[in-house]
Amino acid sequence: VVRRWYRCTTPRRGREQVHYFNCPFQVSRQNPEIVNQAEVKSLEVEQGDILIAASDGVYDNLFDDEITGLVRLNKEKGPQALATDIATLAYNRSLDESAETPFEVEATKHGYRFHGGKQDDICVVVGVVSTEQPPDTDKKKTEQPTSKL
Repeated sequence: VVRRWYRCTTPRRGREQVHYFNCPFQVSRQNPEIVNQAEVKSLEVEQGDILIAASDGVYDNLFDDEITGLVRLNKEKGPQALATDIATLAYNRSLDESAETPFEVEATKHGYRFHGGKQDDICVVVGVVSTEQPPDTDKKKTEQPTSKL
């Protein structure tokens, strides 16, 4: 959660859910009970707070302050554009063999040598807390929004 567009304070982040280093929980048909082990949290939000949910492909390649910086720079663009910007930066960083990344920092802590970005799946969902009513949802949409990198 990033508090309000205009303040962009440090995000509150959930705990990574892993079996051990570089082995995150995986939801699949072969392991459906893992869902029951998921950590569930509640937190109070305020009008204007930004919720960012992303895959490890984002958090392995971008530091929290970089994500907060993107929010600060793109506060007028809206959540869809912000999600695209975060995903694009994470993707570009994943290909950079000389970048310092959170994954590299964690690998070093666990005794591994790893340099640069980590290629992985990248998914970002951004929402902004609002008390306004959503637009009329009775109309059926024939197209779903898509985003390509």
